[in-house]
Amino acid sequence: MKTKIVALFLISTFILTSGFGCKLPSSQTKKAMEPITLEYWRVFDDSDAFEEIIADYNARHSFITINYKKLLFEEYEEELINALAEDRGPDIFSIQNTWIPDYQNKISAMPPQTTLVFPVTKGTLKKEVVPELRSVKSLTLKDLKEKFVDVVYDDVVLEEDGNKSIYGLPLSIDTLAMYYNKDLLNNAGIVEAPEYWNKAFQQAVKKLTKQNSLGSIIQSGVALGGAENIERSADILSLLMMQNGAVMADEKNRITFHSMPKNLNHHPGLGALEFYTDFSNPGKEVYCWTSNMINSLDMFIQGKLAIMFGYAYHMPIIKARAPKLNFEVAKMPQIENNPIINYPNYWVEVVSTKSKYQNEAW
Repeated sequence: MKTKIVALFLISTFILTSGFGCKLPSSQTKKAMEPITLEYWRVFDDSDAFEEIIADYNARHSFITINYKKLLFEEYEEELINALAEDRGPDIFSIQNTWIPDYQNKISAMPPQTTLVFPVTKGTLKKEVVPELRSVKSLTLKDLKEKFVDVVYDDVVLEEDGNKSIYGLPLSIDTLAMYYNKDLLNNAGIVEAPEYWNKAFQQAVKKLTKQNSLGSIIQSGVALGGAENIERSADILSLLMMQNGAVMADEKNRITFHSMPKNLNHHPGLGALEFYTDFSNPGKEVYCWTSNMINSLDMFIQGKLAIMFGYAYHMPIIKARAPKLNFEVAKMPQIENNPIINYPNYWVEVVSTKSKYQNEAW
């Protein structure tokens, strides 16, 4: 009987001290579980676009709250710079891919690894979730090259003190595309959207452009040749220059598109500029654009522009304002027998150097 009492006492002691695997977290884990809030600033996307992502993050790291804030594009950069200067800026924010070099001293490089508390299921007889501090390796330069399109590596990898690091990552990438009015092309006897910047393209523009008795353009074949009244005109011209062989910048990020590359016997940048401005030159066959015309997006929505170049974000604007407009989207025209070159436009998610929680933010 005494033996049985001792055995029961030992079992009882084991149960009381073991807690069935409910081991108390270490002081280091407790500190890592202290509640914090991450401020996240972006443009364009409403908070509902990130509900699932944030919920998934919170399921693994319940002690971290993420406040998502959408700002107007027109006010975004000024507000962001002011907030960072006044130490009230966000922990995570978005910047356009072309802004990255200018923000290098304001954003942190991706660390080799991040360490956070994760809920880990343990136990054999009785499974239960316990908090555990774990380190997760970050994306490497090799991973970046293999998993993202080439332009991302070129944009987000910066060098400091001889070391290359990743300074941000995109959630998506957009490129210029050709929007075209199917009805206008059909009426002009054009079966397919042009694939190349060639004579056929120029003839199509000529067919699609109409003038009134006073010589004013009442229907334009394509939105090319202008500046302020053409959506993303600088992007379109940059793409034409690159497709024509211009080197836009050197390894030190100095502007070089106005220079003639050593391997060419012509000036690609100037040639692209001349091609572009021909569409606003009254003396040219392809004349279809003037500086006093309305914005190209508005003109396309009104059904008075056959071809417009834009990005994915133009799609919902067009559909909302002209739900009955019969239009399609095609790839950007290329130069025949030349490598295919497209123009990227995207935003990169970055972490502020002033964030107190860079580990959690990354």
